[in-house]
Amino acid sequence: MFIKRSAISAVLLVLASSQAKALTTYNFDGGGLTGLAEVILTQDDIILTISNFVSSTNLSKADSDGLCFSGNSSASEDFCQFTSSLQLQFNKSVKLVSYLTGFNDYEIPGTPSLTFSQGSFSSLQTSFPDWSSQLFTNQFIASANTPILITNNIDNSTFPGPVSSLQFRSLTVEAVEDVPGPLPLMGAACAFGYSRKLRRRIFTSRPNS
Repeated sequence: MFIKRSAISAVLLVLASSQAKALTTYNFDGGGLTGLAEVILTQDDIILTISNFVSSTNLSKADSDGLCFSGNSSASEDFCQFTSSLQLQFNKSVKLVSYLTGFNDYEIPGTPSLTFSQGSFSSLQTSFPDWSSQLFTNQFIASANTPILITNNIDNSTFPGPVSSLQFRSLTVEAVEDVPGPLPLMGAACAFGYSRKLRRRIFTSRPNS
């Protein structure tokens, strides 16, 4: 009876762990992230690299409102330049979950948007309210060590002032196991089968009374 209960407990433990979701959030609020060709952040042993800024300086811009994803400042103003694209890359496979807009200041004659894409997967984002977390419209799984291209579809002329910007304060992803989904269930089944065999051996090895 003890062996049977232990086997059932092992199965439940494997199922619970396979369904657990580990969320990781990267915060971009700080001037220490500005003026860099590469922004490298580590959280929960997952390394995020932000690079390939295509702007007038090709460098990152950030302050207490977050990392600049677009703007209309000139290079001499040292604030948030218009960035046509940039790249994200993780050292482990993750699912894109949500982002927090720290600040935005632009007029909307049409539908401003950012596209996050990797290979055949993409997510078109059109909602950037101040200090509000937004889910990715397509929460695709991004492969490890493969760039995610962020394309800016915002018309630079729609920014009203000399220091207008769209800034992200944080990005949240979900860690993804490297093994295929069915493997934990197979492991649980093997463990359960082995416990049954062990129980049978113990039973047959008992001396007859």
